[in-house]
Amino acid sequence: MNWWWSIEKNMERITIQRSRDIESVRDMYQREKRTTGPSPWTWIRKIKTTQGRNTTINELINYIWRKDVLNKGYHVLSANCQEFAALLFDRINLFHDRVYFDEAADQPRSSANSCYMTVDKVLDEVQRYGGSETLIKLKIYKANILFKNYVGHEYPRIKAFPLLSETTCAMLILTFLFYILLSEVNGFTETSTLIILLVLWLSYFIAVVLVYVSALSLQWCRGGKYHIVMIFETKEGTYWSSEQLKTRLVIHRAKNKDVLLNECQRHPRCIPLKESKTAVRTYWNDMNEVMEYFFKDKKNKNDVFQSVVDVNVISSLYNKSKRITPRREIVDV
Repeated sequence: MNWWWSIEKNMERITIQRSRDIESVRDMYQREKRTTGPSPWTWIRKIKTTQGRNTTINELINYIWRKDVLNKGYHVLSANCQEFAALLFDRINLFHDRVYFDEAADQPRSSANSCYMTVDKVLDEVQRYGGSETLIKLKIYKANILFKNYVGHEYPRIKAFPLLSETTCAMLILTFLFYILLSEVNGFTETSTLIILLVLWLSYFIAVVLVYVSALSLQWCRGGKYHIVMIFETKEGTYWSSEQLKTRLVIHRAKNKDVLLNECQRHPRCIPLKESKTAVRTYWNDMNEVMEYFFKDKKNKNDVFQSVVDVNVISSLYNKSKRITPRREIVDV
């Protein structure tokens, strides 16, 4: 038999209710009948419906946690109950798999499709397998990436860049205006007009290529020329690896470290890894804290939580490891 859940936010708290009957969570709030107005427009009514998409309540709780909704203030206009409801509705309706997690990369597996999961599900999986495993050592490996391969990886992002479409539309309008203007000028034939417009578009194309190649070159020099793989060793004799392939975060766990060094997503690595740095003490106690940094603590300069698909997510973790400080330990004498 199914359960009905309600999740809502007001000025005081977030309330979660569960019942076998929908009326007990839809029409009741904290075991009291909800207050509604006299007109039909103020009665309780259904607005939207979506399929569950196998999303668990625990995943929704993880989503609320990493979005830091509980600590965000309540505002009647900008951060109200409707905004909170839309946030959860879109999470169920629009989610897609973003993380590859293999909890036993050195063991046989019938299919790798089950390794693709949402961010909120991987938080549960990491906690289940790594919550009791203490990190004792971190090793960082690098693989050189050729600039042409880096451009190939970033090409889909270039095509989707909004400024490119905006400038192209502006060029089309400018071309039309130039054509009308030159047609009215004496001495310009249709052939000469077309040649001028062709030169204009050729100059635009060259300028776009130069801008994007320069931007990619700068990003490649700042960290894109290396593929970074971070391998954590635990006291229990297991190893965890974290790396990023394009916009997907990839996490492996295994007892055989060589598998993590030589394989990725159960395929041989194309480029051999070279050890770059070793840290005896890690900044994090377990993988749960690493996941918390990835999906909750990591903010940009505007104090906004960044998406896990950010291209520098592994680089940020690598830079964080550079600032490792010894843990403080209290000893009773």
